[in-house]
Amino acid sequence: MRRPPAAVTDENWKYLQFVDAVSELPNTHIDAENPEQLLARYAERQRLDSLTLIFTARKYYTGKVVLRMIDLLMEV
Repeated sequence: MRRPPAAVTDENWKYLQFVDAVSELPNTHIDAENPEQLLARYAERQRLDSLTLIFTARKYYTGKVVLRMIDLLMEV
């Protein structure tokens, strides 16, 4: 377990948690046919703002994670 990249608040915890899940996606075995689509649908159901997700990824994660996030959000 590691420290969160930013102070966790009531406003940002869902965004940090989601971006963290996307960042770990390539390193995790997931028994689903299309885990990216599952995550994209989850973001929709949770009403997570796409731009906030992208900006959160850009501010606290690597460029690879930002690109992965954009690709994931464009699948919807």
